[in-house]
Amino acid sequence: MVFIFLKAFLVLAFGSSLGSTDTFKYGDRDGNLFLDVSISEAQSDRPEWGLVEPWTSDYIVALQENRYGDAIWARYQIFGVREAIEEDAIGYRLHARDNWKYAMTIYAKSSRNIQSDILDLMFDVDRRSYYRLFRDQARLHKRFQQSEHILPDCDCKETARNAVDSVVELK
Repeated sequence: MVFIFLKAFLVLAFGSSLGSTDTFKYGDRDGNLFLDVSISEAQSDRPEWGLVEPWTSDYIVALQENRYGDAIWARYQIFGVREAIEEDAIGYRLHARDNWKYAMTIYAKSSRNIQSDILDLMFDVDRRSYYRLFRDQARLHKRFQQSEHILPDCDCKETARNAVDSVVELK
């Protein structure tokens, strides 16, 4: 009975973390959803990851200050949301051609966008040759695969081979 009282007193006095194993370890790819890049990884500035500023610095600061919502937002930005949009646009142009053509007619009528560069990117994708589209798709796919956080078991050579085969089929 005294032991239970003493344990309750210590928990109240020092907080519930006493004896708890639920410490938050960001950068743990197996345990933490969304925050799978550690501070040291973000600071390492690995060129093959292509981390985007100011989001990388924002991610580090948000983690240090336990602002996990901000850290999650920055986490997705540091790998380049624009590149993810470009990869999706290329995929739609190559594999959903009718939907793509319809979307481009709708987007052409858009006005006063704050993110007008996104539509400019899509119109640029619309003007690219199929050869360039497949090449860019392989490049973007490889970039995301190299991050080790996205598509960890990806075979980029196989993806590139499939892209080349698709170009041959189009001819």
